[in-house]
Amino acid sequence: MNNWDDILGKLKSNSEIDIDFIKEVIKKEGAEEAIYNELSETLKGIDPGEHISLDYIVDYSMILAELNSERSFDLFLKILSYEEEVIDLLLGDTLNGSFTYALYKTGKNRIEELFEFVKNEKYFEYARVSVMQSVLQINSVNPELKEMIVENFRKLADIQILKEHVIVLSEEYRIEELKELSFELYNQDKSLARQCDMDEWNNPNEPRKAYKNIEEAYESLLNMAMINKIGTIYQEEMSVKGFGLYDGLENENFDDFEFEFQKPRTSKKIGRNEPCPCGSGKKYKKCCLNSK
Repeated sequence: MNNWDDILGKLKSNSEIDIDFIKEVIKKEGAEEAIYNELSETLKGIDPGEHISLDYIVDYSMILAELNSERSFDLFLKILSYEEEVIDLLLGDTLNGSFTYALYKTGKNRIEELFEFVKNEKYFEYARVSVMQSVLQINSVNPELKEMIVENFRKLADIQILKEHVIVLSEEYRIEELKELSFELYNQDKSLARQCDMDEWNNPNEPRKAYKNIEEAYESLLNMAMINKIGTIYQEEMSVKGFGLYDGLENENFDDFEFEFQKPRTSKKIGRNEPCPCGSGKKYKKCCLNSK
């Protein structure tokens, strides 16, 4: 019999991504029930006013996605319904990356609800974008749904805040049926033209596809973690700017510079009874010391 208290405790305590442990958890009897209940209870206890990071929620979501837990779909949408600050604490960079794996694995039979979420302006913009990505990943593995998905994306193009995302996602996933619409939107709005690079259509690289399995989803997460780690190190190096050691060349590579630290002055202290350095012949205490 599995000791789920120990398993859940390990999931919560892991500060590093451990895909091997995650895969072992997935194989255990009763995994769906245990993880679903734990995630459900965790979300009930979240106070939007408290800024508490719960990194393991991503692990819970990935496990439930791999187990095709369709009832978890509502929990995932609940996570995306929080304010921006709360979502950032719960999901971080996975919001528009590997978290889409959880959405598309559990939401393929509830596409209408996904589009309703995207259309709802009360939700955080990039939570809506995450759902848009999940729909396109569903499209990647369920081509029979393409006509309906494309038609709904056309409607999203009428929402100002989503126009840029329709263009960019159409490019990333190479949705040819939306290519003409994307160019039309691009040419209509100069601000959109500045934000979107339509030359991507000529990029020979493979279009973005759905994650095939949890390994691919976690590979994306690991890559993002490494990028963030490098970024953090870089920011820490740049922090010397605040101590006057940075020469201000923001566009140059930090590592190319060898800083010369200013040495403290080492001039000898003049004794009160020593001759004054001004050459008057008087003692220092009787001369220039009094002028300080």
